[in-house]
Amino acid sequence: GDPYYILLGAFYTYTFKDSINGRSLGKRITNMQVVDNKTGKSASPLQCLIRNLFILIAPVEFILSFVNPYLRIGDRAANTKVVFVIRPIAAPITNYAPMRRWIFIFKTLALALFTCITRQLLTAEDRIEAPKYVQSSHNAGESQKITKLLSDNLDTNISIKVMFFDSVENSKLKYLSVVCEEHFVTSDSVGSAVIDSKVLNLINKELPKGSFIGQVKYHENGDISIHNIK
Repeated sequence: GDPYYILLGAFYTYTFKDSINGRSLGKRITNMQVVDNKTGKSASPLQCLIRNLFILIAPVEFILSFVNPYLRIGDRAANTKVVFVIRPIAAPITNYAPMRRWIFIFKTLALALFTCITRQLLTAEDRIEAPKYVQSSHNAGESQKITKLLSDNLDTNISIKVMFFDSVENSKLKYLSVVCEEHFVTSDSVGSAVIDSKVLNLINKELPKGSFIGQVKYHENGDISIHNIK
């Protein structure tokens, strides 16, 4: 699976693990509970969230735990503490009724889901499998022709490599691969956006727009930018 979703799931699980009556599964097993440091009542879901967010500075928390193992930085920020209990302390009904707790958790899960969906949409283009050209359909003559066209009209500091294929699997389109590499990058280097624009404008003079797909790769100072032709 995508490591992003694994880390996101672990983060949300940890930060909201004590939201129900101040007790995670581990705290239920060990008879412990997160409570409000002043009232002694069960910590609210918001307090638990603030407390657990400090996992982001876990190394600092670990070092300071030697000074006071019972009061973390997160506890100071959320005004909470962890206590041993025989019978769990009831949540303050006046502040957080059970229904409000579940609404809080539901909103949090909805936020996590929204985050995942947003990332899916933003990266959808990157996950689309690139079309497969038919290797045997390589058109050497057309490749050389387009290479000369680009080389004659682009900066002499840029080397051009073109591969043109007459067939793409499951499509009537042709496939074009253009690799541009700038050898000496200076302060007046044109950059990938300008190169992409020039390359596409020149190619469209040679090939009808919409008759092919492919990629333009631009190498500059060790960086690579890719522009998909659709």
